[in-house]
Amino acid sequence: GAGFSRSTTIEVPVTNPVTVNAGADASICQGSVYQLNGASNGSRYYWTPASSLSNPDILKPLAAPTQTTRYILTAYIGTCAKSDTVLITVLPNPIADAGPDQVVCNGTAVTLLAKGGSAYRWQPAQWLSDPNSPSPRVTITTAGRYRFFVTTASADGCVSEKADSVDVTILAPLRVFAGRDTVAAVGQPVQLNALDIQNAGFTSYSWSPSTGLNNTRIKNPVAILNNDITYRVSAKDQNGCEATDDIRIKVFQKADLYVPNAFTPNNDGKNDALHIIPVGIKELKYFRIFNRWGQLVFSSEKLSMAWDGTINGQSQATGTFVWTAEAVDYNGKLIKKTGTVTLIH
Repeated sequence: GAGFSRSTTIEVPVTNPVTVNAGADASICQGSVYQLNGASNGSRYYWTPASSLSNPDILKPLAAPTQTTRYILTAYIGTCAKSDTVLITVLPNPIADAGPDQVVCNGTAVTLLAKGGSAYRWQPAQWLSDPNSPSPRVTITTAGRYRFFVTTASADGCVSEKADSVDVTILAPLRVFAGRDTVAAVGQPVQLNALDIQNAGFTSYSWSPSTGLNNTRIKNPVAILNNDITYRVSAKDQNGCEATDDIRIKVFQKADLYVPNAFTPNNDGKNDALHIIPVGIKELKYFRIFNRWGQLVFSSEKLSMAWDGTINGQSQATGTFVWTAEAVDYNGKLIKKTGTVTLIH
């Protein structure tokens, strides 16, 4: 008879001898390098994607991913293979922002304001209240432009790749001159005039108090007074920076000529010359000084002139001299005065 051959499939369970472990998931900062930590009993290995790895054929290559990447490690023993994956999360680096440039008046408080992170470091630190604060105060009194740099770190500990800078310009201090202290008679108009000493180009003026002034908002108001007063002028430039100065006005009851009753021409810088003090005077006709024998020793028609106590260059001994003066006051009235003065050495 015919013989039949019967074929039977016997399933033999094959155990895969390969073990593979791609390591624990990790997070790194942008731009950092991470060493992958693969483990396997395989005879050869291969990581993918390979482009960001130092060597895809070893268990522990260096990885430099630019974005979050899942790496696959495949290991082989003969034809048997096994894979495992690891996730490397790429954390973004913070971007430092040092804030807008600032231009400030001299003596104004300056505060920097950084953004973009949770920790900060400013340089140079020398002018800052706290170089590790997002908003340190700046203490600089010298005019000029100063540049500050800030780097920042995120809560994850990633650091900004580059510092950001901010310029702080401290403007020069401004000066205004309210005028020399002066005297006036009650009711006499006094012309004030604020001077822009450095030609800063003041755009506004303000005088205070307003007592007796025809206008507090101009550089040259007129004051008419009954009592002594000190005015303060505040001048501002286009940046809003301010300068202030004071002028004191002593008010006498009427227009008059005053001459001190003694002076000391000893060159000590105090009371060295004999001045006539005009109050409410428009024009001096003359100021004359005579010695005890009636000789004229000084004469002037200028209010600014003063006698220095010499005659023809010779210092005079201690003694009493007579003076006489005539002037026209601001109302056109003639004033005549006479008196004595003692020269003291």
